[in-house]
Amino acid sequence: MTGYGKTFALLGTCATLLGPPLSAQTGSVLSDLQNEEVQARYRAAAAERIACPRIEGDAALMAAFAKDAASKWDRAAMGCATEYGARAMEALSLPTNLIWAVATFRTDNIETHLQVLGAHLDYFEVLDKSYSAHYQGIEMATELGLRWEQARERSETLMTRIDPLVPKLTEARLLRAAYLLASTLRETPPEVQNTAVAAALEDLQIAIAENPEALDGLGPLLLGQVLAVLPEFLGGDILAAIDLLEQAHALNPTDLSVHHTLVEAYLGERETDKALALLRHAASIDPSTENPQDYADEMKYLGGLALRAGAPDLARQMAGHRSAILAAHPQLDPRKEMAALGHGGADPLTGKKPDDLN
Repeated sequence: MTGYGKTFALLGTCATLLGPPLSAQTGSVLSDLQNEEVQARYRAAAAERIACPRIEGDAALMAAFAKDAASKWDRAAMGCATEYGARAMEALSLPTNLIWAVATFRTDNIETHLQVLGAHLDYFEVLDKSYSAHYQGIEMATELGLRWEQARERSETLMTRIDPLVPKLTEARLLRAAYLLASTLRETPPEVQNTAVAAALEDLQIAIAENPEALDGLGPLLLGQVLAVLPEFLGGDILAAIDLLEQAHALNPTDLSVHHTLVEAYLGERETDKALALLRHAASIDPSTENPQDYADEMKYLGGLALRAGAPDLARQMAGHRSAILAAHPQLDPRKEMAALGHGGADPLTGKKPDDLN
């Protein structure tokens, strides 16, 4: 099945899967409030604050979805877009058999369901970055937790409709694996997260065996990301990860999320020359091939990797690309650093900020 375009650049944050404990990842202070009445009051206020304007009619819902589904710089707009898309899907019948779908001319319904699910996966990524970017005061923690729960509930409903297609449609299997990984990054008990990762690994291995090129090489990318961050005793394999990520890069050479993960893997294996070659390639990629927010974020991260690789000039070039895209798209989130120990994000010893290239 074709025609998706690049619906998401998923799991640039995959390395968090086995990083800090879930309690640390969520950053939520809700657990510190034992008073259920207080929790309920904050939750009700958050629900009112994030409620989306009511839209009626399938065509209007899909138009609203299309308008903001890729607005990664605005979690409120993107949250409403995904809600509108999910509501529109309620009116679409989804055949459970591909042959029947072709016979009844309903393959577009399948395509649209997968696109709406893909947008939810993007939204999980946006929310995950919001958890990392903000001090988790009670209001923000409540809002993000509620947004995450709502997105997961909508995605579960979509997956219930898509699941019957998984045995016959590699793209559906890939999106199920991506959903299992993305939706459990936050607000998930460790045992549930571990079960989801194991199920996703199984789906990814099957999908790659079926069609490694599906969704622009998403299977090799996701499996490579997971194998790169898993410890060896849990099945991690950095060399296998590099092979998969190189395959993903060959299939989708303009995807900066592939560069991001593969450069990290090269540096971890002291393959500095390969890392630098890939970083130079990343710097040459046309920004129009990426979501502008993804491009700005990746240029910042890749610039940091260039510094690690001993290439400050290349890091400055990437910083220039990032400045240019931010200037051209003033609506983007510049991802300012959080204040650290009262020093406004600067190192308290050197006085320099983490992305200071001078």
